[in-house]
Amino acid sequence: MVANIIWLGLIFILSAIPLNIAVKLLGGHSGLFKTAIINFFAGLLFVVVKQYAPAFGTVAGFVATLILYKFAFGLGFIRAFFVWVLSGVIVAVFFMLFALFIGVTLFI
Repeated sequence: MVANIIWLGLIFILSAIPLNIAVKLLGGHSGLFKTAIINFFAGLLFVVVKQYAPAFGTVAGFVATLILYKFAFGLGFIRAFFVWVLSGVIVAVFFMLFALFIGVTLFI
């Protein structure tokens, strides 16, 4: 039970690292714990919006995530969008570096 809680906390911290790096690069105010909490609430907010508005839930959830990033990290809407994009790019680079580290060929 305790090990599961520790693993869950570790996963939240690891998933917040790319977002934290992106926020820091674009001049936002964040710490790793704050970013992990915001990352959790952004996912929760996206699911709730998508549940209650299935027709346009993806777009509304995306806009809600940008608004959350704007207010939580002290960014404008354009920077919040670039934080969202940059965190995805950072995740992709991490995956490529990890695959390179363990010896997996990326392109055959």
